[in-house]
Formats: sequence, C-alpha cells, structure tokens
Amino acid sequence: MELSPVGLLLVLILCSYSGRAAETPKAVLVLDPDQTQFYTGESVTLRCNIEGQDTSGWRFNWRKDYGQVYPRVGWSDKNEYTLQPLHVSHSGDYTCTGLKSDIYSRGNEKVKLQVSALPTPKLTVEPQSPVYVGETVTLKCEVQSDRNWKYVWYEDWSGNVLFESDENTHTITAETHEKYYWCQVKLKDLSSQMSEITYVEVKDPPLATVAVESPQPPFYAGETVTLRCDIAEYTDWYWYTWYKDNQISRQNRKTNTIPLPYYAGQHTCKGWSRGRPRNSQRSTSFSISVTALPTPTLSVQPETPVFTGEEVTLKCEIEPEGVWKYKWYKDGDRDGLSQGDTNTFTIRRAAESHKGQYWCQGERRDRPTSSQPSRRTTLTFKALPTATVTVESPEGPYYPGDEVTLRCDIAEYTDWYSYNWNITGHPGDPVNHKNNQTITITLPDKINQSLYTCDGFRYSRPHYSQSSDPLSISVRELPLATLTVEPQSPVFTGENITLKCVIESLSGWIYKWYKESSRTPVSEGNTFTIRGAAESHKGQYWCQGERRHRPTSSQPSRRTTLDVKDSKPKLTLSPDHHLFTGDSVTLTCELGVSSGLVFYWYRNTQTSDPVNQTNGNSYSISSVKVSDGGQYWCRAGRGDPVFYTQYSGAVEITVTERPKPIITLKSNRTEFFSVEKVSLRCVIKSGEISDWKYSWFRDGKDDNSYRVHQPVEGYEINPLKSGSYTCKGQRKHDQKLSEESDAVGITIYSGKAKAVLSSLSQTWLTEGDSVTLSCEVRGSTTGWRFHWYKTAPYRPVLTYISHESRAYSVEMLSDSMKAGGWIFSPAALRGAGVRQHQRPTSAGREI
Repeated sequence: MELSPVGLLLVLILCSYSGRAAETPKAVLVLDPDQTQFYTGESVTLRCNIEGQDTSGWRFNWRKDYGQVYPRVGWSDKNEYTLQPLHVSHSGDYTCTGLKSDIYSRGNEKVKLQVSALPTPKLTVEPQSPVYVGETVTLKCEVQSDRNWKYVWYEDWSGNVLFESDENTHTITAETHEKYYWCQVKLKDLSSQMSEITYVEVKDPPLATVAVESPQPPFYAGETVTLRCDIAEYTDWYWYTWYKDNQISRQNRKTNTIPLPYYAGQHTCKGWSRGRPRNSQRSTSFSISVTALPTPTLSVQPETPVFTGEEVTLKCEIEPEGVWKYKWYKDGDRDGLSQGDTNTFTIRRAAESHKGQYWCQGERRDRPTSSQPSRRTTLTFKALPTATVTVESPEGPYYPGDEVTLRCDIAEYTDWYSYNWNITGHPGDPVNHKNNQTITITLPDKINQSLYTCDGFRYSRPHYSQSSDPLSISVRELPLATLTVEPQSPVFTGENITLKCVIESLSGWIYKWYKESSRTPVSEGNTFTIRGAAESHKGQYWCQGERRHRPTSSQPSRRTTLDVKDSKPKLTLSPDHHLFTGDSVTLTCELGVSSGLVFYWYRNTQTSDPVNQTNGNSYSISSVKVSDGGQYWCRAGRGDPVFYTQYSGAVEITVTERPKPIITLKSNRTEFFSVEKVSLRCVIKSGEISDWKYSWFRDGKDDNSYRVHQPVEGYEINPLKSGSYTCKGQRKHDQKLSEESDAVGITIYSGKAKAVLSSLSQTWLTEGDSVTLSCEVRGSTTGWRFHWYKTAPYRPVLTYISHESRAYSVEMLSDSMKAGGWIFSPAALRGAGVRQHQRPTSAGREI
C-alpha cells in the first residue's frame, strides 16, 4: 500500500519524536575549587550536574575507582559531596550518576583527584657564605608547586617570625657578625615543615693603603704628585676611587696624579672588583701639604706714570740669584711676553698699547722648578701735551694764490724749545722758518686740499708733545660762470639770439663777454643779445665775472660755439612718389637743426593752414587714399614769438587705386573630370601682363601647403584639384602688391565621365504602353549632349558594344541629340529591348 504525502510526513514526525524521547541525560562532575592537585588538610566539593537540565527531582551517588563512596548505600537528594579534611587516601578517579523516575544518567568522564602531603621548602643563599660586610645577600625559599603560598622567615635561634610575605625571596645587607636563617610556607591555615637552617658567615673587606710614587716631600706649588692605591689581598681590582677631604676626586685608575697647590689636603682611596669581594675598605688618610715658593721682587724705572714715547725698564729679583730664568707676563696672558737669563724687561718707546699690569716669575731645572709670581705692577701712562694748529689770518674760504698764516699752540708747559711742522698734499715746500711757532704759506694755483700738523720739543720730561690733529685747508675753485644760449646752436640767419651769464655764489659781480681768444670784452652785463643773426656772428663766445673783494674774479664759463645756418629745409619722402591706396609714406624735413623746433606740413598750397604739425622732423601717412595725392611742402618754427624758416621745395605724391585681379576660366563650366584640361587666368588691367608676377592660392589659405605657386612670370595655371582659387599680383619694378582677387570655385572629378541609363517606367510592359528612358552623367549635371542607340542586326558599319557579358551591335537613332530623355509611345513588342547610350559629349567635345 502506498502512503500519501501527508501520511509519510506524519510517520517522519513520529519517528523523530520517538528518537528524542529515548535520549538519556548526561551527568557532569565538577570540582570546587576547580583544580585536581590538593594538599592534606584542604577541602573539596564534588558537584554533579545534569547536562541541559536543573537537578530538581534527581538523586545522586559518587564513585571512586569504580566503588561507591557516597552515600555508602542508595542515593543522595543533594547534588554535592564535600571531602574535608583531605587525606592522601582520598586520591583517585571520581565519577557521579543521577537517577530520576527510573531513568539513569549517562556515564560521565572520570575526574582525577590528587592529594599529597604539604611540601618541605628549600632555602638557598646568594652569594654563598662567607659574605663581606656591606654586601647584598639574597635568601630564596623554593617550593615545587604553583599554589599561592605565603612565605614565613626566621632568624637566629629565637624562633620568632622575622616577617611573612607573598614573595619567596628576602634580601639583607651583610653586617659585622654571622647569623642563622630558615623558612616555612603556608597555604591558608596549613603550614609546611621548616626548611633546613642556613648559616651566613660575614667577613671584613681588605684594607686599601695610599702610597707616594713621585716626587718625595716636600711638595711645592705648581708640582704634580702621583699617589698609588695598594690593596694587599687579591690582585684582580678593576676600579679605584680616590677621595680628597672625603669628596670623590678621581675614579678608575690605581694611580692618581694631582696638581699642587689645588689638591693639597687629605687623600684616601678604595678598590672595586668584578669578583668578590666587590669593594675594599677605604684607606686611612694621607696628608699632602705645600711648601711656599720663593717670591720675586718687581721694580719699574722711571716711576709710573710714564709718557708715551719714553723708555721703561722693569726688573725682577729672586733669591738666590744666578740660578733662574725670568719670564714676563702682562694682564691675563699666560703665554708670556718674553723669557731669558737677564732679569730686566725693556719697553723702548712706550705707547698707549703698553698700558696694563705686568708681573714676572722665575723658572729653573731643580725643584722647585718655578718661583711664585711677583706682585703685579700697573703701568700707567700720561698723555703727552697735545699741539693745536690754528689759522691766524685770513678767514676762509681760500682760493688759489692766497697767503695764510698758521700758529702752533701747546697748552701745558711753557718752555718749548722748538716746533716741527709737517705738511702733506701741498706741492713744493711753501714754508719758511719751519722751527718757528708761526709760519706763512702761499696756497697753490689749483684746486687742492693740504693737511698741516705741528709738535713741540723741550729738554725736560716730557721731551715731546703729541702731534696736533691735522688742519685741513682746501683751495676752492673760483666761482664758475654758467653760460646759456637761447635758442641753442645752430641758429638760422635772421634769428634773434640771447646769451646769459650767471654766477650763483657771492654777489657784486660785473659780467664781461668775450669772443674767440680775444681778451677785449665785446659786451658787459649778464645778458648779451644778437639781433638778426648773420654769417659774421659765427664763433666761440664765453663770459667771466669780476668783483672788488676776495675772490676778485670767477672762472671763465665754458665756451659755446655759435653756428648760423641757412633756413631753407630740404623735403624728402620714402619709399616712393607713386603709391597705391593703402601704402604708407613718410616725409622728412631736413634742416640740420632739431632742438626746440616744430615742423609744419602743407599740401597743394603754402597759404592754407598746415595739414599737420609735428615735434619731430618726419610726417607719416600709414594708409594713403587717393585724396592724399598732391604737392607737399614743409617749414619749421621756434621761439616766442615764433621764428619761421623758409618753405622747402615741393615734392609730388601720386596715389592710384590698388589694382584687383580677375580670374577667368577658358570654359563656361566649373565642373570637370581629371582627364580634362582646366585653365585659370589671373588678369590685372593695370599695365601690361608682363609687368607683374603672380601668386595663386587655393581655399583661401596663405601658407605653403595651400599655396599653388610662388610669384611666377606666368599668369595662367592648370589646376588638378578641386577648390576655391584666388590670385594676387606683385609688380616687378617696385615689388608693390595688388589686392587679392575674388574666389573662383571649380570641381574636378577623378577618372572619366560615365553615362548611366535608367527607365522611369515599370519594367514589364504590354503592347501599347509608353516607356521613358533617362540618360545622365553621375556627378555632373550641366553642359552635356546625349546620343541614343538601339540594337540592330549585325552590319560592319554598326557600333559593337558588350553589356553584362553579352555582345551587341547598335545603331544611332535618328534625331537622337536630345537633352537626356527618350519616350517610346506606344510600345511595340518589336521595339522592346535594351536601349543603349554611349559617348556623352560636353560642349561638342568628346571625352
């Protein structure tokens, strides 16, 4: 019997439910605390849980090594079983079982319980006994377990607890006597047995001793003494520490070299080793004292203060004499000024730079090798009396040839025996009686600056004065006359000229005018006017001023050359007299004079107002028109009132319209095939064809890729490409360009022309129907004539053609020269067939 789908589903559900109902719960045994290693005296709870359920309604029992241990018989209503206190006999594998409504839990995995006696700790000491006073000793109490132990420490025999801690190490510093130590471990309220007792022996470190290597006492200041640190026991001392007056002075070396007197005092040392003992005891103090060095006596001659320039001698005396070398010092200089066997130091010419503190010191080979420094003696200077130069007469400013009297005064002392004068910058020797207190000098005849100094001499100290500051006497230029001319040279005949002379410094000047090299004045006054300049006024003019007081004359002015020129200008033009519209032209008015001129430009008449005026001598028209043609003149003018030059001669300018070429085609068509010859001509009506060179352009682009020809002699081209063509002319004799022509567009088809025949009627005809045939040339629509043909029986005179792989003989229809169409009406079966056309012609010429 087959089950329906619903019945099959119910069977599967019942089977699934039946399988789950038969599944037995699993008991799980856990320990609290969660560990398997325990010590005697501790407690543990064994808890039995039912996996996936609570324990209500369940009963339990526990087994050890497969024997029931709790309860002894039957089942317990509680799921916990506690062992307390634990004993070694409790060690074993434990399981538990649950029972509920006659259903036993599945067996669980075994839980191993290990119970052992409390361990006995082991006490170790680092470093090993004996130890040295001051060393650090580490006691370590070791237990072979990872539990949270408490460590109890004991010292000596008192049995009292020294201290208790969570750490298993105890650090002490070794003292002067030995001790006993032991330890114990605790776990909560449980205590282990005592460790073995350990004896720690303590010894004193070896004693260091300070000894002198060199030199032997007594000791002097400036010497160095080498001390040595000796330690009798052991030899592997790695490091030494030195002390001076209980302060560390040096480390590392066994020997200690010290300078005196800075390190005089109480010295001790001690050693340090990488092994044991680490440190020695510090030595007893070794005292170093300094014996005083001999002291020099320093004297100075002459006594300070001294005057600059004097000789000074310093003397250094040290007992005993004859065994010393003497070294001299100044201020803070430690290198010394000099050293020698003599005990004197001489300054030949004392100067301000020698001022300062001086001292000396002795040196020798035997100990003591040096004396103490002498007392410091300050060498002071008094400045020499200072001379002063003054001018007695006259007062400045000074000019070439003046006589000047100078005086030398020295304020301090009155018994000056003679005076010395020094002069720089003065040509020659202008001074008489140079030993006198006053001198008279004559100033040079040219611009000059001289310096004058003096000093004095006497027989007592000080013998000399200081030289005076230089007195500067400058010889000025005489005031300069300044000449101006209006208008500036060259000038024109008939023009008025004004010369003016000005001297800006001082007053009371009388102005005189001179011409060429003559010293006879041609006029007086600060202005000299020439009216109506003529050829005779040409020449060099200059002026000079005179007055009654110093200076009595000025310098002459610069010489100015007066040039008189003809006033008729010359008119030129560039580039040409004959111009096309749009050309530029420049007219130049040449006079040889340009300063201050305004130029006037006239066309066709001199009486009208000028067409233009310019500040320069040229007049340009950038783009001429036909109306700009005519005669031109120029003239110039300047001054107020205006002085006009003569008119120039006339120049003629002719302006004509710029010619424009015309492009012509030999054919009246603009469409061609490449087998046809196309001719374009560039025609310029101005002049002969041979007067011009021609440039052709395609598609309006004036660059090398589109340019058809550079200027050439020919005016006709035969283009091979379609495009829009223009041309331009360049006249041969003056290179002038025409305008560019209007564009002419042509189209050139590749290959030969081909006629195409088509029917404008339906393909299938019946007798009596009309039919229209059309003949055209693809790509070209104008200028064609057409010939019409039809097939005919073969005759030698007929035309022979092939069409679609078949051969035909055809004959021309009468009246066949039509514009492209042929109509058969009505159609006859006899006339039906292929109508062929061929040989299209253009303009009556066969292609």
